[in-house]
Amino acid sequence: MKNKWTAYILLAVCVILTCFKTINTKNDIDDEKLEDFKSNCTEIKTKIELRLRSHALLLRAGSAFFAASDTITRKEWEVFCEWTKINRNLSGIQGLGYSLIIPQNQLQAHIQKIKNEGFSHYSIRPEGNRSIYTSIIYLEPFTGRNLRAFGFDMFSENVRRNAMERARDLDIASLSGKVILVQETSKDVQAGTLMYVPVYRNGMPIYTIEQRRNAIKGWVYSPYRMNDLMYGILGHWDNKKRGRIQLEIYDNENQLEKSLLYNSQQNDTIKKNKIPVRLFVTTINFNGKKWYLSFSQNDEYLTLYSKVVIVLIAGIIISLLLFFLTLSLINTKAKAQQIAESLTFKLQQLNDQLENRVVERTMELQRSEDKFRLLFENMTNGFTLYEVLMNENEDVIDIKILEINDKGANYFNKKREEVVNKTIKELTLSFIEEEHVNTINVAKTGIPICFERYSKHQNVYVRVYMYSPQKNRTAVVLENITEQKLIEISF
Repeated sequence: MKNKWTAYILLAVCVILTCFKTINTKNDIDDEKLEDFKSNCTEIKTKIELRLRSHALLLRAGSAFFAASDTITRKEWEVFCEWTKINRNLSGIQGLGYSLIIPQNQLQAHIQKIKNEGFSHYSIRPEGNRSIYTSIIYLEPFTGRNLRAFGFDMFSENVRRNAMERARDLDIASLSGKVILVQETSKDVQAGTLMYVPVYRNGMPIYTIEQRRNAIKGWVYSPYRMNDLMYGILGHWDNKKRGRIQLEIYDNENQLEKSLLYNSQQNDTIKKNKIPVRLFVTTINFNGKKWYLSFSQNDEYLTLYSKVVIVLIAGIIISLLLFFLTLSLINTKAKAQQIAESLTFKLQQLNDQLENRVVERTMELQRSEDKFRLLFENMTNGFTLYEVLMNENEDVIDIKILEINDKGANYFNKKREEVVNKTIKELTLSFIEEEHVNTINVAKTGIPICFERYSKHQNVYVRVYMYSPQKNRTAVVLENITEQKLIEISF
């Protein structure tokens, strides 16, 4: 019974290891999913940033169009917007417009001028006495919802006014806060925002804030319905059934409902109180205006952790198998112990016989080694066994002489004891790889070669046979062919 406790201890250890591995696997999956989640969020953020910069460039082009002429007509603006191919290149934009500043003393003249262009019902909204007015006089495409914005004074509303003043004072593309666009109807109401770029009077200095305030003429701007804008930027990115990422964009760092600009899943039947598995909050800083992006993701646990379940079940099965196998081994060991005791005497006899045979074989090997050594030392040819030494990058750094006979040592002009187990660098105080290229190539490739050369130490001609008995080793046989070579030379 005492031995059986070993099986129970093994079972407990295996269960603990299974739990540890299961938790570790879950953590690895969580980390992998988190990195993938953050990567997707960063990609979405980058797309939004790039699109905002593209809109800013478009508005800058509109501002430059006005800078080229003081009298841009409605038709010229229409042609300009048509040639920019807004809907094709920057889908999701509501329009491209121009808002003009009108001093109070020029208000009636301005209204009459627009009416004379064929807009008999034109007026500036909202009504009231103000020192200056602004009016949306151009907005393309001039159809549908955009007709509702014609004549609207954006400077009369604080959120729009703040963005217009920032654009004017700093000469930048400025985003407004959250607004409800005048283009909205009672259906499909979306949060909105606007981007402004200032238009200054030609010829006036704009180096300081005061100069820019005096030179301001109006603003080129674009209104955006946020759902339409995000769809134009991201398309159907949120169509996956599992692992969907919810994006919420806020106009305020407190992320209150009243500052919510966009919610990618606002129409979904998702439980609002469900805590997301992953959450990533970041910001987009567009010329000082910040959007706060909150990404969240919920996963189906049965799908996400299927690998964890597999590890857990497999671990339990293996633990039980090891447990029953150990019990079987313990029972078998007890039976084997009885058999072993009965065979001990016979095994001892066999062991004695084996020892005698080993002694005889050792003596035979010793005699064989002595014969080989005698033959090796009395070879008529020189013999050397090299090992090519390499570093971790497999660059050759030296060559070591593992074995050599006396005739081989003579070619180094040394005795065998002075050469064996020495490297080329130790023998010659330097190692030049190019001088040993044949030895290195045979050791690396395993392809034997044979060539002739002149030995300057012995003043003889030798034929060199090289082959590779093992990886990174080269065996070299040197045959003295001086007489044969002298005969060839004499002819």
